[in-house]
Amino acid sequence: MTDALTTQQRQWVVVAWLTYAGFYLGRFNLSPAVPTIAEDLNVSLGTVGILGSVFFWCYAVGQIISGQLGNIIRPRIMISAGMLLVIIANLLFAFGSILWVLTLIWAINGFGQSAGWGPMLRILNTRLSVSQQKRLSPIFSMTFQIGTAAAWALATVMIYFMGWRSAFWMPAIILLGWLVVWWWYGLDADVATTQTAYEFRFSDLITDLRQFAFPLIAASCTGFVYISFQLWLPTLLDATDFLPELVVLSITAIIPLIGILGMQLTSILLGRGWNVFDINRILLILMAVALLAAGFTRDIVQLVLITVGVLLGSGLIGLFLSTLPILIGEQRVSSAAGLFTASWSIAGGFSSIVVGTIVDRQGWGGVYPLWVGLLVAALIAIVITQNQHKQQERIA
Repeated sequence: MTDALTTQQRQWVVVAWLTYAGFYLGRFNLSPAVPTIAEDLNVSLGTVGILGSVFFWCYAVGQIISGQLGNIIRPRIMISAGMLLVIIANLLFAFGSILWVLTLIWAINGFGQSAGWGPMLRILNTRLSVSQQKRLSPIFSMTFQIGTAAAWALATVMIYFMGWRSAFWMPAIILLGWLVVWWWYGLDADVATTQTAYEFRFSDLITDLRQFAFPLIAASCTGFVYISFQLWLPTLLDATDFLPELVVLSITAIIPLIGILGMQLTSILLGRGWNVFDINRILLILMAVALLAAGFTRDIVQLVLITVGVLLGSGLIGLFLSTLPILIGEQRVSSAAGLFTASWSIAGGFSSIVVGTIVDRQGWGGVYPLWVGLLVAALIAIVITQNQHKQQERIA
């Protein structure tokens, strides 16, 4: 297998990319709808934040399970089942009116969403060379930005013209159509022929947790901050009083796309031979500085600094959730991807309630110190991880 992609490999990547990006239509359509749902149900932002928290906790548990099962069950089946669950959950959510019922439905959506990432990386791992995977992993992670932007744009437009419920049944219809396309194309990966090599063992999970302990801590801290952006940024923009409503609607869809620049930045640096840990450290430091400054500014300057934070955080997504699992997961790429995404998501689930509660009590000014502190903790964990990695290389 040469380093240059063949025509067939390009088709594989495009289909896989579009499929996983499509999952986001039924995931972050919640973010623009949060203020309207809170108003409709007559609850606070902190209360309605339980929707995002339960979603990411279930998503995290599902990632661990799907990551392990992705080694022994064909990815095509797992991804299709997950997408079908997402479709059903979004349709049910569109017609719910009780908070605990909506929470249960969105938890089911979390489990469905978890069936996409690990198995999809398994497909790429078996169909691309190591050098191809390294070059394409940040690009593939752009599904986060484009998928989120598409979800925010579609949901915002639907809410504006047809109410918040349409932001859920419309993505379900779109995903149903793409599910047919995905199944028809038949993209898949071979599973292990030796069951003992890939069977689920609790001891393997414990070993993975020990091996990746510090990078998982870093992923958790960074995930809390970045998922805060994804869940609450539309609400933050909606609360601004210095921009017209139509401008806010446009910015809501554009800001996630800024993250593509962060993905491209990490891709370029990796392509030029930069150490992945060095890139992590630099992005974490710059992101902490940007958010620290944002806490002391207002209006357009604050918006620019937050946008810079989104850009840098997007670069970190590619490193934590794609590059690191592929490069250090070796024969257990699916389970490694599941653990990294799970730690990212568990912390992100807490961010939904925590940030919503802080905003209710202190306003957005109380959120910035929390973000900065978590990024500093992530930086410390990455430095420790890098030192451990250097020691292992010396021993080898």
